[in-house]
Amino acid sequence: MHANGVTGIAGVTVAVSSKADAEPLYRSLLGAPDSTGAPTRFYVGDQFVDLVDSNSGVPEVDGFVSSRGSGPFEVTLRGPDPVPGFPANLTHSARFTVECDASI
Repeated sequence: MHANGVTGIAGVTVAVSSKADAEPLYRSLLGAPDSTGAPTRFYVGDQFVDLVDSNSGVPEVDGFVSSRGSGPFEVTLRGPDPVPGFPANLTHSARFTVECDASI
């Protein structure tokens, strides 16, 4: 456990220009996605990889993809208490959230 209470990585959200174009590549690497959620979600063990694009309801995705291209958009960590987001000045502008780790 980290000093801030984080126990590990829950998943990574990847911003892409088109989920329809990106999904076959991720499917070939990670297997079939979970079809129950809004983002396209793949599981690797107990971690996830989400794909989001401009149609995903995440307003910042368009600007991210326009300025940086497709790539890691957000990291979701596990910890004792959920945190919706860390201040950008503490994360070099990277997006981090914490979801509750039920095993704690």
